[in-house]
Amino acid sequence: MNCITVNQISDLKSFYSKKIGIACGIFDGVHLGHQKIVKKLTNYCKKNNFEPIVLTMFPHPRSILTHQKSPLMLTSLEHKIEILQKLGINAVVVLPFSQKMADLSPEDFLKKHLMTDDEKISAICVGSNWRFGKNGKGNIETLKTISKHHNFDVLPVSELMLEGKKVSSTIIRKKIVTGELSVANKMLGRPFSVIGQVISGKHIATSVLNCPTANILGTNEIFPPRGVYAGNAFLNKQSQNETNKYPGIIYVGDVPTFSDPQHPPIFRLEIHFFDFNQNIYGKEIEVEFIKYIRPEMKFADSAKLKKQIQSDISEAKRLLKL
Repeated sequence: MNCITVNQISDLKSFYSKKIGIACGIFDGVHLGHQKIVKKLTNYCKKNNFEPIVLTMFPHPRSILTHQKSPLMLTSLEHKIEILQKLGINAVVVLPFSQKMADLSPEDFLKKHLMTDDEKISAICVGSNWRFGKNGKGNIETLKTISKHHNFDVLPVSELMLEGKKVSSTIIRKKIVTGELSVANKMLGRPFSVIGQVISGKHIATSVLNCPTANILGTNEIFPPRGVYAGNAFLNKQSQNETNKYPGIIYVGDVPTFSDPQHPPIFRLEIHFFDFNQNIYGKEIEVEFIKYIRPEMKFADSAKLKKQIQSDISEAKRLLKL
């Protein structure tokens, strides 16, 4: 069953007859800290026969509150929902964040966006530092005070520390853009990945380099540094197992060796599979980055690039232990 996605809690009335527990947050990346929150909620709901749901917001509140562009997202909204579903969440409420919402007092925010007329909400689970309402005045203590009048449990979850560092989306973003994938992947609890549709390219990799690639139109906003990586792709995003995993080398960049001064460079995400012979044009796949191999380089001619690619393939196979 696909995860149910709605824009307000009242829209869930027709889907669920039993009481619900809610985990609130942005959940960008759904990293280990977020997973800790979701696990606490799902365990609580399983014990009490409640339905676990997640309430998040889009766009990122920072884009409204600071009047600046929101931080680059680790996961698209669709990707985030897919990860939450794998963690046992079958419904996600995506509140359209706006200045009007930001101006609500903590009490009015809860009344308008979390409380339901039939009082089906039995628990609210959040990170211990979660803030809500105008100027972020709402906190755990606010929730506890209001819970006494609305009869719901408050389930706070402490920040997760990993090797002495706080796990956060902000830190993970910094690690990805600087190419520190090993740190980012540890905090995510899985390899950083990009979901996108396979599109047609210029076929240079096939006709000139004898190294066919799948060109991906990625939905992510954030990418690691330009260069070559060892990684995998999953053709069925819902089935991440060995039989559905196809290893290869990933390229991120704008192909400087074949640059055309008459046209601006086009950013590309490509993967060359080691052992693959399927037509996947138009399909949506997930590409995960395992190890960095080398930076993007401009070669004197296609022969030198072709030789380097063979070296990249050998190195990727070594890193992936193939």
